[in-house]
Amino acid sequence: IIAMNSAPGKVVREIVLKCQNLGLKPLIMPEIANSLDMDTIRPRKVDVRDILRRSPTSIDHESVSLFFKNRTVLVTGAGGTIGSEISRQIIATKPKKLLLLDSCEYNLYRLEIEFSDLDIGQTEIHYLMGSITDAAFVNKVFADHAIECVMHAAAYKHVHLVEANPVAGVLNNVQGTRTLADAAARFG
Repeated sequence: IIAMNSAPGKVVREIVLKCQNLGLKPLIMPEIANSLDMDTIRPRKVDVRDILRRSPTSIDHESVSLFFKNRTVLVTGAGGTIGSEISRQIIATKPKKLLLLDSCEYNLYRLEIEFSDLDIGQTEIHYLMGSITDAAFVNKVFADHAIECVMHAAAYKHVHLVEANPVAGVLNNVQGTRTLADAAARFG
C-alpha cells in the first residue's frame, strides 16, 4: 500500500514497477480531503493519474491570448477531450476565425451547442467534419482558409485500443499527422 499520497509520479511509477516485478498488486491511499465523506478510508487501485503526476506549470495567459487574438486557428480533434478543452481556451481569446475539425459528427454537434451560448464577439467559427488522414480534405481546408496556427489534437490516445488496432492507430496518429504537417508546410 502506497501511503505517500503527495509523492511525485516518478516515485509512484518506481514503486508500482517494483511491486509488479514481485508479483504484487499495489494499492494507494486516497487523499484525505477526497475521503472525508467516507466512513472509512480504504486504499484504492493505482490510477494512471497517480503515475503521471507532474509539477504544476504556470501559463502566461496574457501572452497566450495575444498569440491567438485576431488569428485564424485550426484545431484538429476539436471534439475530443483534449481538443475541446483547447478549443474552449482559444475561443476565449477572440480569434478572427476558429476552425474546429473532427471526424465525429456528434462531437462537433456538442461543441456547436456549447459555443452557441457564448459571447464570441466577431469570431467566425467553422465546424469541419472530416479526417486528417484524407489528404484532399486537409488540403482543401488549408486552401479555403488562411490558417495561421494549427493546434493538433486529432490522435487516438487510449493505448490499449491502439495496441489492439495498430493499423488504425498508425494510419491516424502517424499518417494523419504527416498529412496535416505536409499541408501546413505547403500552405505556410
